[in-house]
Parts: sequence; structure tokens; C-alpha cells
Amino acid sequence: LPICVGHWPHVEAPGDVAAAIGSFVHALGEADGVVTKEGWAGAFASQERDAFAATFAPDVTLHASALLRPVTGRDDVAYLMGEASQIYDQLEFVHEAHNEALTFVEWHAKTHSGVSLEGVTVLERDAAGLISRVAIHHRPLGGVLAFSEELRTRTVDRLGDGYL
Repeated sequence: LPICVGHWPHVEAPGDVAAAIGSFVHALGEADGVVTKEGWAGAFASQERDAFAATFAPDVTLHASALLRPVTGRDDVAYLMGEASQIYDQLEFVHEAHNEALTFVEWHAKTHSGVSLEGVTVLERDAAGLISRVAIHHRPLGGVLAFSEELRTRTVDRLGDGYL
């Protein structure tokens, strides 16, 4: 901001203040790299396990309300997320918040079979910026159960029983 700005910079130099805020917000988006077209949101858009795998640490753990127990390891978590993403007809990330290594994402979705879901996903990143833990909280229960059954049908041959 210009040196001559006093206590009312938003009034005295609104363009400079807007530019400073814009630069700050842009820098936050670049620093995060998780819920972007290249990261988490991009993986859902591509519906490809390799896109998910590129965001995960080797020892990533997935917890979800649709799971009976966590899934661990980049290959299995990426496989499951790739299959899960293909169940959605629509998925919109509506809110996002960050706290140190954590990213919280609220979303709304609709499956190809017409089931509406909402939820919150918590992504934890390691020092390298890779996702080390995913916690997906779906709602409502009826939608979660339908989603879980669809996902089980798609993945039981590879993951076996006991996850969904």
C-alpha cells in the first residue's frame, strides 16, 4: 500500500487494498494445492485412480462413514476413491477451510441412481504436502447405506469383504 495511506486504507486506496487482498487469497490457493483442479477436486473430476494416487502419501489412510473399517495404502485408497468418484453424477465442493495441515471441505452430491448426499471431508497433509489421512463424513444415513452398498458391489472383488 502507498506510504501516504492512513487509518482508512480501504477508502483512501481501494484499488491497492483490493489488489493486496487478491494477492493474499491467490497465494493461499497456490500454497494449499489440495482442493484444486490439480488436486482433490481434479481427481474427482477425472474419476481416475491415478489422479487420486498423485495426491496421496504412500501410507495414506481413508476413514469414511460408508466404511466398516479404514482402508490404508496409496494403491487401495486410490482404487477405492476412483470407484467412489464414478458413482457420482454431480459433485460440488461448496465450502473450504484450512487449519495448518488440515483442509475441511463441505460438499453436495447426487449419485447416478438419484441418491442425494452431503458431507464434510477432512484432508490431512504431511510435510511434503501429500494427503496422509482422509476422513469422509456422508449424510443422511439412508444415502450413506445406498452409497456403501454400491461401492461394495464395485470393489469387493479387489478389496474383499469387511470394508463396506
